[in-house]
Amino acid sequence: MSRVKYYITKRITVTVLMVFLFSLIVPLCPVPAWAGSLDDIYDTISSQYPEELQRMKDNGASESDIRRFISAVESELKENNRLTEENIEDAMADAILNLFLSGDHDNVFEAVFTGWNLSISTLMDAYSNGGTDEVLDLLPQSFLAIGRLVKDKILNASDEPGGGGGGGGGGGSAKESSSVADSAEIARQIKAGAKEVSLKMADGSGALQIKAADLTKIIGAGMSLNISCYGTEVSLTIPPEVLSGFSGKDLQAAAAKLTAQEAETVTGKLAAGMKRVSGIFELSLKNSSSVSSGPDFAKPVSLAFSYGESFVTNAEEDNLSVYRYNEETKKWDPLEGTIDKTGKVIICPVTHFSKYTVMTRPVKTFSDISQHWAQSDIEFLASRGIINGASETTFAPNRPVTRGEFATLLVNALGLPSQEIDRKFTDVSPEAWYADSVYRACAAGLAQGVKDDLFAPNNNITRQELAAMAVNALTYKEKLEEPEGEEGSLAAYSDRQEISPWAEKALVLAMENEIMTGRSEKILAPRAQTTRAEAAVIIKRLLSKIE
Repeated sequence: MSRVKYYITKRITVTVLMVFLFSLIVPLCPVPAWAGSLDDIYDTISSQYPEELQRMKDNGASESDIRRFISAVESELKENNRLTEENIEDAMADAILNLFLSGDHDNVFEAVFTGWNLSISTLMDAYSNGGTDEVLDLLPQSFLAIGRLVKDKILNASDEPGGGGGGGGGGGSAKESSSVADSAEIARQIKAGAKEVSLKMADGSGALQIKAADLTKIIGAGMSLNISCYGTEVSLTIPPEVLSGFSGKDLQAAAAKLTAQEAETVTGKLAAGMKRVSGIFELSLKNSSSVSSGPDFAKPVSLAFSYGESFVTNAEEDNLSVYRYNEETKKWDPLEGTIDKTGKVIICPVTHFSKYTVMTRPVKTFSDISQHWAQSDIEFLASRGIINGASETTFAPNRPVTRGEFATLLVNALGLPSQEIDRKFTDVSPEAWYADSVYRACAAGLAQGVKDDLFAPNNNITRQELAAMAVNALTYKEKLEEPEGEEGSLAAYSDRQEISPWAEKALVLAMENEIMTGRSEKILAPRAQTTRAEAAVIIKRLLSKIE
């Protein structure tokens, strides 16, 4: 092979194959802290990238072939004394190139090319015309995400918990050895008048202890406590109302990251299209007398999970959710969170601790919304579990929405907690599917009855009623923008005289906040029924304002 051809082949191999095949060595660490068994490595791949692995198998690479390839990659990399930022690309390139040229792993390489419809000639042409960037444009985004993730994993593995001193290989869970918070740093932040005290768990520790005296100072200052765990992988913000429950004793916050084996046991087989994009963390709060935080917090604790640019594609990002493991049903329950696409973080309030992770959901669609003007918003809400279809395959976009249905949509979208309400409606049966949502919406001030004892859950909701609930939702989330002048905002509509006096301001605010529009330039239709498609669009606009 000529030097030029060798060089091009090497670059093509690195660019094309490594971005995917990096995933085969996710748990490998720099020497001497190599991962445990090869079975663990394969199991991790199977858990995190089941679709990619299955595609390789479907195209001729058996499980035995893949396991043998993992072993060969490990052997090649072990010849390096140390992998660094400066030498990793050459080391990885040489390792894969040696395996490629050896001919001993053709089944694996052919499976990648065939499975993703790639060819050497196409890739070499792309490389000759535009270099690496043009080659990357031909690759699935999931390849690139895997490559970026694993490169960071390899380089940072020796710095992660368990990376170099008897704590196990990469991907292992942190032991609950507790570091102690710096009293001087806590005092400094309190004196500076910060909104919250921000602390970090030490590397290699799965817990942080706050001394009783320091905790008393934080509570006395009325400050929240933010604790970052595993770098920035997960953080929890504990409000003073929750901290007060531990007053007088040392507080220990623990975040155990499950090992690959533990994660596989808990996760089990995910539903088709589901993909876990973060670690699984088991969180707890307890004081020095082993009194835990109890089943429910006095006020929600905010969890923030970093999913990182290298974990998800743009298409998957809108379908991210935090999931809590239900110990009774042995299933993962989705929770509503707020996605910060700039910071690559998803934030979710929780009322008690458990096991948590972040997963993407497949896009849910229906046969009767193809090319519909509200299709994207309907699919967005359905994929997040906020709205359901009329059946498993149909949505019925033009069917009217009832008051009970819209109250349920609001509760699902905002993730409203259960609250006690003194008033009970005689027309809302406790067994009705919407009963809990109706009372949650009323307790939060989003909805009210048509009379003191009546909610009319089965009445079709009017546009002016919907406007009032939507504005109440913005107020609840403190996102309502009050216009400077309200006069004349409805003057353009020829049917404005049909607006009920109680709904006029709500309609003005709904339109000023870009939640609603008229049916046309001249028609507002305040008393008209709202369709399921219209309700979906309005809920999506609400979420955009809130998030």
